[in-house]
Amino acid sequence: MKHEAGVRRHLEPPRLNLTAMVDVFTVLLVFLLKSYSAEGTLIAAAQNLELPASTSSLAPQPTITITISEDTLFVEDERVGPLAALTVGSTPYIPELGRALNARVEKARLIAGSNPSHAFQGRVTILGDKNTSFATLERVMYTASLSEFGDIALAVYQKGRAG
Repeated sequence: MKHEAGVRRHLEPPRLNLTAMVDVFTVLLVFLLKSYSAEGTLIAAAQNLELPASTSSLAPQPTITITISEDTLFVEDERVGPLAALTVGSTPYIPELGRALNARVEKARLIAGSNPSHAFQGRVTILGDKNTSFATLERVMYTASLSEFGDIALAVYQKGRAG
């Protein structure tokens, strides 16, 4: 048995197992996607829309959204029409908005008929630019309430509380 003094064996650095790393990253990705879908932003504001600020601490709920931009009215991603043409007249009801909302009510009731856990709850969230007039907001809220959306929420950006 021959032993050489002073000679060290070179140890190779450990090799990375690519399959195990891909598995770890896949599990991490799935976890992050699941947590984002459970806690992610429920409302995406339009690019040219600036929501008013508030100190409200209520989290948004998944609902039908009505967006009032500077010149256009939307229900979800469907363009209802130009705001100036929709908000003229003496009656506070906006027929085009009413038709779009009633279509959503019928769809929700059809889904609830086949799946009772997804019952129609009459919730709507209004995203209005901070410069939207109260008269326009009032007309939109009135039309929504006549279309069986009695639970109306206004979307705002949360600002920090003073003090």
